[in-house]
Amino acid sequence: MSGDYTRFTFKPDKNYTGVWKQPGRVGLDADWNELVDIQDRRWRAETIDIIGRCVVPSFTPDAFRLIPTGSGTLTIGIGRIYVDGLLAECHGLPPQIYDASLGEQRGTTAIPYSDQPYYPAPLPPDLSGTPGSTDLIYLDVWQREVTALEDPSIKEIALGGPDTATRLQTVWQVKALTNVGRGVSCTTPLDAWDALIAPSAGRLTTSTLAPPASEDPCIIAPSGGYRGLENRLYRVEIHTPGTIGTARFKWSRDNGSVASAVESISVGRDQITVRSLGRDQILRFQIGDWVEVLDDHSEFQGIAGAMARIVNLDEANQMLTVSPALPASFNFDPTDANRHTRVRRWDQKQGVDADGLLTVAPGDIEIEDGIRVSFSVDPAGGSFKVADYWAFAARTADGSVELLQAAPPRGILHHYGRLALITWGATLPTTIVSDCRVFWPPPTGEGCCTVIVRPGESIQAAINQLPDQGGLRLFEVGSAPDH
Repeated sequence: MSGDYTRFTFKPDKNYTGVWKQPGRVGLDADWNELVDIQDRRWRAETIDIIGRCVVPSFTPDAFRLIPTGSGTLTIGIGRIYVDGLLAECHGLPPQIYDASLGEQRGTTAIPYSDQPYYPAPLPPDLSGTPGSTDLIYLDVWQREVTALEDPSIKEIALGGPDTATRLQTVWQVKALTNVGRGVSCTTPLDAWDALIAPSAGRLTTSTLAPPASEDPCIIAPSGGYRGLENRLYRVEIHTPGTIGTARFKWSRDNGSVASAVESISVGRDQITVRSLGRDQILRFQIGDWVEVLDDHSEFQGIAGAMARIVNLDEANQMLTVSPALPASFNFDPTDANRHTRVRRWDQKQGVDADGLLTVAPGDIEIEDGIRVSFSVDPAGGSFKVADYWAFAARTADGSVELLQAAPPRGILHHYGRLALITWGATLPTTIVSDCRVFWPPPTGEGCCTVIVRPGESIQAAINQLPDQGGLRLFEVGSAPDH
């Protein structure tokens, strides 16, 4: 989901390193959010520069270690990995132990592939498990925006549960590129891998429409630019992937933030009871609105939600009647609180197809109130991806619209790393695992630096990190070597 913001101001080429607040000035969400972006950019760049693009720290040597447990099944080891500077962490399952270094509890049991916290219903291609076949197992990491709809604990009960700040969450999924062929190593170039990790080719340009001159010389023609009466943050988001002419999109004048939790869906799947119809007479659901119904399962599977149009609204029971009915293929279940089923308003109405979407066509596309957008791709012939989105501000004071010039998507930006190659055997003992993880600090010809082993951690795993020349092992006070 997305939050309600005024604008996004961070620009890396300005090289700002901080935000200083002055007394007696208006407080803006954009300043706070730019500080977060500045710090995130610094930490990620620094991590990449020092340790590399995809690295497991030696302090957590079992991090994302893959151990087959049967035909087409495996477990995911506990620990941390840095992918393009993003920290992905597998916290493990109970029983828990206390980690004194971080002052927190952590699990001691590896996570099964089918029980990943951010991949509740893995999609094909899944682990093949076919004897003789080789799968490339990789990690997909990205940042997800979390509102109170996905995490109700964000709300402060003492204040009556208002919707305040949102959160940025690092999400990870272990996935498989199946049947990559025999004789493949961890560093072998693969066309399928290159296609998988390629970023979106989608680009967006914003502009304003100059109104035609008046035929009456006594009437001054209206000026160009944004003609809306409200300051807005527009969001353009890809719903259906594809090339120019086939991809399709939706847009919102409020960054897609007008949304509500879903309490129930009727048997006929055309009546949706929501927790709230909206905050006021503007930021609410209305008859004629196009809405998208989605949940965590569809989001984590990389699938856009189901689009439908509100054809009736029961104020007393907070019920939306929609058409068409929601497809059974989505299998929404509002009774499962862990899925966080929700409905989200979009604002396009003119020129839409039967499902409420617009086609990513060549040339300028008018949005509303003088705003136009145009799509392009780089490289030529490239495609747009599901959930590619752009955000740009429009201001009434000067009729300005934030200029985007063939801008790449603001998100969602996926980051990838190879974890292992698994050649499945007819039996578990004959299954071969080639570990593709890279460790930091790297071993040297003169022996490893220092491997710290804490109580409850595997000493054998630490020994396995040492090069042939050996190295120094440091045991924390109170621990005892098991070898």
